[in-house]
Amino acid sequence: PIQCQLFKYPLQEPDQGAYLYKALSYMWGSKEDNQPIYIQEPDGKGNTFLTPHCLYITQNLYAALLHIQNHFLDHVLWVDAIYINQEDNKEKEQQVQSMAKIYASTNHIIVWLREVSSNTDKVFEAL
Repeated sequence: PIQCQLFKYPLQEPDQGAYLYKALSYMWGSKEDNQPIYIQEPDGKGNTFLTPHCLYITQNLYAALLHIQNHFLDHVLWVDAIYINQEDNKEKEQQVQSMAKIYASTNHIIVWLREVSSNTDKVFEAL
């Protein structure tokens, strides 16, 4: 299963250079057949992380995370469905306003549409 740690990462102004984190832009996909990931959050008192809790994400996001994960190297990745509480409309409104700054401050944006299918090559040939 996918496991990650959630922590605060302060943003700087875009003209001060890019942070060393990646932002994932992806197609949400169907909410059916959601997949579990396990997230550790800090306890708020230091660097100790609490026991992981389960968060269900769309199959397409799960596929993207599986594809970009590296078992030998940790990296900081911002993903809206994980970072933003999707059950809290007020938080979503606030965070959506910050998304332009989040994407402008990253050093790398990953775009994920979906897993490759038998028709993928045909689509790119048609372009």
